[in-house]
Amino acid sequence: MFLKRIKELREAHGLTSQQTADALGIRLEAYHACENTPGSLSGEILVGLARLYHTSVDYILELTDAPEPYGEHPDREGA
Repeated sequence: MFLKRIKELREAHGLTSQQTADALGIRLEAYHACENTPGSLSGEILVGLARLYHTSVDYILELTDAPEPYGEHPDREGA
């Protein structure tokens, strides 16, 4: 489930839950819900996480295993 990927990304970037919440401009409790409660992740937060971790929304949602944002995949021309 993609909630696991959110936590994995945070830990891989060496951020605490509080630091991530601050970067997203939300309360810590709201961020904890994003990592632990299905259905709590809004589109705005999802986009914020993708920007923070320099990845795609599809990667966070486990629709792809390529962490590079669109346009930056090594197999694409011009990337």
